[in-house]
Amino acid sequence: MGAYILSADTTAEIAANFTHNIVEDSVLCSDGSWSYVAIAKEKKCDHKRLVNGKVRVIDKVYHIQTVNGAIAHFKGWINGKMKDVLTKYLSNYLAWFRDSNAKLDKQ
Repeated sequence: MGAYILSADTTAEIAANFTHNIVEDSVLCSDGSWSYVAIAKEKKCDHKRLVNGKVRVIDKVYHIQTVNGAIAHFKGWINGKMKDVLTKYLSNYLAWFRDSNAKLDKQ
């Protein structure tokens, strides 16, 4: 599994990189981007669209703070562990972060 950095937040870009990970009848949580709406319809999955400032919680389970917390955790890891990170290597940092956190989760 690779780490992906999208060049644009478009339906075509998201579909090209992520639709193989989305299965029918799954739950797709996304931000307010409309790009995910078509993908959710195509994959016949339940789409939970968390729009910052409007919809923060859906069904008492899907919460925008979960996404914001994950982003803050990653930024803290980058800023605390690394200095002067090159965006050219961002996908490598994402993979390292994901793998190091997966190991912690298994302990």
